[in-house]
Amino acid sequence: MSKKKIIRTALIALSLVSTAGSASANMNLPVTIGTQKLLNWATTSFKVSEETMNLAALRVAYNSNVNLTTKLFHLFFVNPHTDKKQVQVKTTTSFSNLACQDILAPAASLETKSKYDQNDASRSEISDDSSEKRNEVLKPIRKSISTLATLGVNETDSHNVQVINAKCLQRNLVHWAEAGSLTKMETTDAFLARDRLMSEIVLTYIASQKFQKMDAVDERKVSAWLSSIASSTMEFYQFRAGGKSKVNNHRYWAGLSVGSIGYAIASDEFKQWGERSYQVGVCQVDENGYLPLELGRGELALDYHVYALRPLQAFAQLATQYGDHVDGKCGDGLKRLRKQTLAAIDDPSLISELTGIQQGVHAKERSYTKPLQLASLDLK
Repeated sequence: MSKKKIIRTALIALSLVSTAGSASANMNLPVTIGTQKLLNWATTSFKVSEETMNLAALRVAYNSNVNLTTKLFHLFFVNPHTDKKQVQVKTTTSFSNLACQDILAPAASLETKSKYDQNDASRSEISDDSSEKRNEVLKPIRKSISTLATLGVNETDSHNVQVINAKCLQRNLVHWAEAGSLTKMETTDAFLARDRLMSEIVLTYIASQKFQKMDAVDERKVSAWLSSIASSTMEFYQFRAGGKSKVNNHRYWAGLSVGSIGYAIASDEFKQWGERSYQVGVCQVDENGYLPLELGRGELALDYHVYALRPLQAFAQLATQYGDHVDGKCGDGLKRLRKQTLAAIDDPSLISELTGIQQGVHAKERSYTKPLQLASLDLK
């Protein structure tokens, strides 16, 4: 079939989908089955195979509207009225290469300063100017990670969709590894900020591994990149981190970052460092279920209990997922922290009475990727 006919078919398919589905695309609703009938008509009229037309339409859609591409894919491969037997490996492979969005790689170098007023010993008073400058630096990185996370596991997606998303996610991670993303931390705050960023990246990567395995060359690139970051994090906490950072929530996030890298690339050294960091946290939980250092955060004491709970709970779940049990030493610590933090979320006065300062939870759940949202953690 001539290139001209393929393009003509694709344009007709796209115009049909745009006409029938533009409103639904704008409202984030599914494309209607009526569009499928129109596409079937186009296939018959131009005597082109459905596979060829689908791919041609997807190419046109991808170049003009990524959201529409996604809806076209769901129409072709997920719609219950579509004959699944017509979906060939060649088609899904072509689509995965075609429609995988190149996500901007975070820069190699990161230089941030604390958002808190440095004259406030409790580190609970935020400097508006410092916070704004810090957010300007971190915003594009967070956006890239958030976009990457959209390719993470979604239980409602079909297996084919999950495989394609995993391939795309991993392809982007290879690019990030080649760019040396987040490997050069220029300030203390940059090291501290990187721990959460890497935790979100690596947990998303781990979830993709059950759907797609990288080829050996790409896997070596990603493993080397992650290993260099884990090693520099360990070195920072051993020699340069402040006394409090070595034992407060900063260390727990570092433990999740390094520990998750350990599980992602099968490194016992990194897994063990992650477990030791986890123990640093859970062994500090007092008999009432609180972390003393986080109680000292003034009006943000409750916020920081929630913030500290996330990496500790996430690491415990990750270790369990791989058959490791980390609840031996100070095992009840996490349970007490979990129970009391959830109680304080429901009734902030529990911590207000201890600190003498009114408390509240200010962090937005949507600011975290799915694996670290409270709803995704086993907090029962």
